[in-house]
Amino acid sequence: MPLKKILEDLRSKGQDPEKLTLKAIKRYERDESRKKVANDIFEKAKEAKQDLEKNLQGVDEGLRELGIRIDQCSRHGFFVIRVAELKILYLLRALKHDLKDRNPLSLASNTRGLVEHTAAMAYAGNALEQLLEGLENQSSESRISQTLDKAEKTIESCYYGSSPKGSDPDKPKAPHINDCLKVLKEQPGLDEIGEIYGYLCEFVHPNHGSNTLVSTGIIGEGRLDPPPEYHKEAIQTFCTGCVLCLSYLLEVLSPRYSLACISLGDLVHRCLSPGAKMTNVFSVREPSAKTDGTTKETAICFSKARTQFEAMKMAYKYLESRGIDLEAARRHNEGFEGQFLFEYWDTPEGKIWFKFDIGKAPMGIFSESEATGVGLESVKRDEPKVGRNDPCPCGSGKKFKKCCGR
Repeated sequence: MPLKKILEDLRSKGQDPEKLTLKAIKRYERDESRKKVANDIFEKAKEAKQDLEKNLQGVDEGLRELGIRIDQCSRHGFFVIRVAELKILYLLRALKHDLKDRNPLSLASNTRGLVEHTAAMAYAGNALEQLLEGLENQSSESRISQTLDKAEKTIESCYYGSSPKGSDPDKPKAPHINDCLKVLKEQPGLDEIGEIYGYLCEFVHPNHGSNTLVSTGIIGEGRLDPPPEYHKEAIQTFCTGCVLCLSYLLEVLSPRYSLACISLGDLVHRCLSPGAKMTNVFSVREPSAKTDGTTKETAICFSKARTQFEAMKMAYKYLESRGIDLEAARRHNEGFEGQFLFEYWDTPEGKIWFKFDIGKAPMGIFSESEATGVGLESVKRDEPKVGRNDPCPCGSGKKFKKCCGR
């Protein structure tokens, strides 16, 4: 939908683009204050890198290299996404001043910067999602390596990339804004972002667009420096572009790309799981329920899941396979018993219980609570390890190897 049409639509609903922009900025700033926790986790993750490499020493050489490369993509991708988010925060602070000063030219410039940084973030995040998609069910070592090569180069170019006009052949070239916008245009509701960007550029460059902000009429006879009220339409139009980008950033891009980083971190832990091989580490396992999950005692446990994260993805897939809308259902955390985390979902079919083995590989290093709604990173995991011939902690009466340890 063209920018002018979006503005008209907002007005028809009685919404003020300027107020919506300030509200969205406030929400972004609030979210960023919470993301300081993610920054702290990232700092701890750097310290954990040596532990990961040590844990990988005992696995196959190919898997070890694979785990280290995926871990690096996950960390680097997370870093680049956070860089983009923080730069956007600086832009939003400038936009607040622009609105206070009623400065349409500066507002147009910073709104254009917001579109550019949103597009750059989408470009980097898309590389992470393509990596996940390319690795899924992939068993060819050469194709796995090629997929990783592409992701590594893209992420590095997003951070280190210099101007294509640069003379240093050893430096990666930064992605062109048109390539970034192309990715952003593929997002639902943002198909007109190229037209919006062009409109903003017209007012930033010293040409006709910016001329109309400070003059009216024909050359030599028009009015110079019209009153502030004359700028209201332009300011509201620029604010509409801000609202469009910020809404998508907050509701879609930031959560989606954070989840991509977490998912990549989970693949690293799959390399450490028992029986992992280059040919099966990226295989997709379907959820298989041996109980009905109608009570806590019959809670569904996905014993084939290699990690906590995979088990929780299986729970979502299981609910979807039964035609249950995840947004309509409500999840409730019921805490830990032994080495199991219990939760149930309120659904139209009644309660459905699940239990997850926290003794399996963790879900990643960046934000387990972000992925699960539960602060698993603070859980003490000092329970005694269950032997394969010991009674299963779930209370089934079977040996662990014949039950949840299968």
